[in-house]
Amino acid sequence: MFMKTKLSILAMLLFSSTMFLSSCSKEEEDGKVVFWNKTGDGIGLVVVQVEQSIVGSITLDYADAPDCGANGVVTYTDKPGLYIYSAAESSPGSRTWSGSFTLTDGGCFTLRFTP
Repeated sequence: MFMKTKLSILAMLLFSSTMFLSSCSKEEEDGKVVFWNKTGDGIGLVVVQVEQSIVGSITLDYADAPDCGANGVVTYTDKPGLYIYSAAESSPGSRTWSGSFTLTDGGCFTLRFTP
């Protein structure tokens, strides 16, 4: 009986440590943000930069928040963390926007530019 109890405890310890090690090795998934303009806001073509690198231009407006990866918007994908963005309307106006956003593990969120 004593040996059976020792084996049971040993088996539980091995199982627990295997579960702990496998949960520690999980790789984070990239996060995503979609930059977009709302139909009717009167915002023209917007060039978007993240961390001082141009990542794309918004060429279409949407009535509601689009999905990440939608056509005509800028979807930025990177590892989870805090990022700085800036954007400038190149046509027809001269509005600018700047700020920061946080990407989360496997997340996708929207960031709308407003007039």
